[in-house]
Amino acid sequence: MSVIIRPRLESDLPQLVEQLRTQQPVSEYPLRWPLPFPPEQFIVRDTELVAFVAQIDDQVAGHVSVTRVSDNPDGAFWSRGTGRPIEALGCLSVLFVGPEAAGLGVGGRLMDTAVAEIRARGLTPVLDVTQSRSSATAVYRHRGWRFLGHSRPDWLPDWAPDVQFFALPDDIGRILLSGKVVRGHGVASGTGRDARHPGGTIAAQTPHFTARGVDLAGLEPATINLSLDAATVQMVRRPSPWRASHGPISMTRRPSRSFGVLH
Repeated sequence: MSVIIRPRLESDLPQLVEQLRTQQPVSEYPLRWPLPFPPEQFIVRDTELVAFVAQIDDQVAGHVSVTRVSDNPDGAFWSRGTGRPIEALGCLSVLFVGPEAAGLGVGGRLMDTAVAEIRARGLTPVLDVTQSRSSATAVYRHRGWRFLGHSRPDWLPDWAPDVQFFALPDDIGRILLSGKVVRGHGVASGTGRDARHPGGTIAAQTPHFTARGVDLAGLEPATINLSLDAATVQMVRRPSPWRASHGPISMTRRPSRSFGVLH
């Protein structure tokens, strides 16, 4: 079994809609099914920055996206909890895995990919949890996400539990390596004239990336080679500026009969 994480394609949406439907009775994500609008609009958000899918043996098996945090009460909640401005936050969103891939670690790989993308953009990862029966909250806590508090947004129905807000501290999941850039052997670029890969290994891999929606055209076929001293590997844990010492916060907003499910 081969699990590949790649950018989402428009052609993936029919499979993703079906997976969202089949996993909803177990996860209760989204809170309501069927949705009162096309499910494609639930998966593809206006605030989306990038989205990824997991692929197992040519079948889409899960989804996650990275979205902007809007300047609204939810964004203000995250901002207060992390001590960072709204524009410095990136939201891990629309994470779900099809039933056939449950227990295979696909959700964790999708989560790691989204977190890496958020941090590559210089943002702090945040998320909220609306599921009432799933184990998502325990999974996030186990992976280092910090509980900031709970709230009842306007769109939350009366019967649903509070939305829980989380953020991932900057000192979780980062490793500092001491090393130096060194000259390679030209195998990747093809300049080394390796008989096994006369055109270079990057050129040999390019069609596979293209088939999975990653266009490498116009990029320099080269790698950066680092020499690392294993003895210098250390975890870096910096003091967090967050208000965790003051405990989680909560917020209740004006009750509303309107029902939305885009969180």
